[in-house]
Parts: sequence; structure tokens; C-alpha cells
Amino acid sequence: MWTPTLGRDKSVKSMKSKSFVTFFCFLIISSNLFGVSIADINLSHYKMPQSITDKFLGKCKIDELGLYNDDVCSIYMTEVDFYILGWSKDGKLAYIEEQTLESHHGCDLYFHIMDVVTDESVVLMEFKNYTKNYLNIKDFIKKNSSVFDAFLEEYKIELSLPQYEELPIKFRNEEISIKIDITGYDKETFVDLEIIKDFNVEAVKGDKTKVISYEKNRICNKVIPVGYVKSPYENRAAVIVIYSVYVFEDSEMFTLIYGCSLDYGF
Repeated sequence: MWTPTLGRDKSVKSMKSKSFVTFFCFLIISSNLFGVSIADINLSHYKMPQSITDKFLGKCKIDELGLYNDDVCSIYMTEVDFYILGWSKDGKLAYIEEQTLESHHGCDLYFHIMDVVTDESVVLMEFKNYTKNYLNIKDFIKKNSSVFDAFLEEYKIELSLPQYEELPIKFRNEEISIKIDITGYDKETFVDLEIIKDFNVEAVKGDKTKVISYEKNRICNKVIPVGYVKSPYENRAAVIVIYSVYVFEDSEMFTLIYGCSLDYGF
């Protein structure tokens, strides 16, 4: 049986022991609010296309080893398995990220519920090297579906097939571009190169620009916006950003989500 770790993001709210016990009692009888369990879906239909990582890798050079390089290190694992599960009517988004990591020759999995109105993590569960005890991601999800179903019901998230789209965002016959403005740098001691520490995520429509989110002390080598998914309930998009960071003798890619109102702020 897996042991979840709540963490990896400074904005994640911790669970108190009392509510944690109550929550797991609730798991016994819980199911998704809309009558569909995560165990019953075809997870592959919720997976983002390979193009999200292709767009990131297209901004990288090829090094002398014949590998993609993010200007700091080679990138050995060239795919991020990323699944968008569904939205709530109040702007919460559930998704799963699976990471194949060379550092420990296994897979990590992150179950995440993000409030894309405030850009805060509501739930983040981390399962380190889960493939040691499960055949694959489908086996893992099925055998632990009650855990995920309970969170989906708590935050009123309906499982629904995502409609991934390439940037720029198309809205009312207009286009909204997403840009990264780097505002701070640090030094990577291992390779003695400058790396990114702080950045703003900006939405640009015509001659108007707004900052939709920002990161402080998010150490990374490269950060690229790659696509978006619109909410089925309101004029809001979840912008998908991929960044790379030095992990263990090389760089590996991770995913971030930022909310963007398509109506306001311009």
C-alpha cells in the first residue's frame, strides 16, 4: 500500500490529524459526486499530447551527446505524462502528473487539485516510486480510486474529457499570448552557470498585458508555456507551463498550471 506525501509546493494546505481520520472514514462510502469513479474512466483519453513536451524540447539545443540540453544540463527523460481529469464550477482543476525519473529508476506520481482562480494548491498528494508495488498507472489508480474519488467529490469536480489547445489562446475572435518574463536569476554551483529563480507569467492581448501569476525562488533552467485547457463552466483557461531543473546528474521536466481569466484584467 502506498504512503502519500503531501508536499512539493509551498502553497499546499496541510491536513490536520483529526480531519485526516474523518476523511479516511469517508473514503469507505465515497464516490464521485456525478456517479463516475476515476477507476472507471479510460485514463489515456485524459492524457495531454506529446506535443506539450515537444514544444519545450523545441526550445532546447542538441548537445555533444546527441541529447536535448536546456542550456545547463542534458535532458534524459523527454516525456511528461500529464492527465487533466476535470473542473469544478468554481474554478478548481484536478490533474495527475507522472514522472519517470532516472535518479531512482522508477516513477513518481502527483495527484493535484489546483484553484486556477487564486493559483493556489488545494490538494497535492505525492507518491514516490509507486511502480515498485503496482504494474502501471492504471493499476495504481484503480486500486486506490476511493482516495481520489473522495477528493473529487469534496471539491465538486466532474470527470470530463479535456480539450487541449495550442497557444495562443483563442477567445471571441481574439488571441491571447502567454509569455514568461524572467525577473531574477541565481547561480548553479554544479555547472557554474546562471539559472532562473523568479519569473512572471504574462497574458498579452493586443497592446494590453497582465500578470496572471508569478514565481519566487522557483529554481529552474528553462521555462516555456506550451498550451492550455478551457474551463467548460466559465471564461477561464488553465495555462500549461513546462520547466526543467537539475535533479540528479541531469535536468528533468516538470509541469505547472496557471489560471487566466479571459474576460478581466486587460
